[in-house]
Amino acid sequence: FLKTNPNSVAINYQMAGSWGRWGEANGIIASARKGVAQKVRDYGEKTVALDPNFAEGGGYRTLGRLHFKAPRIPLILSWPSKDESLKYLTRAIATGPNHLTNHLFYAETLFELDSYNKALEHVNLVINAPTNPERVVEYARDKKDALALKDKILKKISK
Repeated sequence: FLKTNPNSVAINYQMAGSWGRWGEANGIIASARKGVAQKVRDYGEKTVALDPNFAEGGGYRTLGRLHFKAPRIPLILSWPSKDESLKYLTRAIATGPNHLTNHLFYAETLFELDSYNKALEHVNLVINAPTNPERVVEYARDKKDALALKDKILKKISK
């Protein structure tokens, strides 16, 4: 499909997500050595270039998550950065402010950057959001993950 539709935003977005999931299943370090992170980045950047609003900031969400998850490996993978993750997820929230996953991923990055109070704000936004009947499964997953992150944040704050 991609060869016949190279400028399809939906296909590029799905390719980024598919390569990302494959990379996690295959092992993050092994995948990094095989160039999987670069593929995810290329498809994510193409998604943003084609339509930054697609999937409520999906391209930005993908790039933010990639920078969050991909390890820095000298001589193999030197560009992933939590600061870049924050930058892309800020754009995802600006583009899709009602997309709970944008807020959850943003909160996870903030937590890793020791910005606990701000992370807690976004976690609470996810937890307290009314369920969208069109996204019941996604909302349930995000709320469950947000509750677990909230516990981690509260433990850090109480130290």
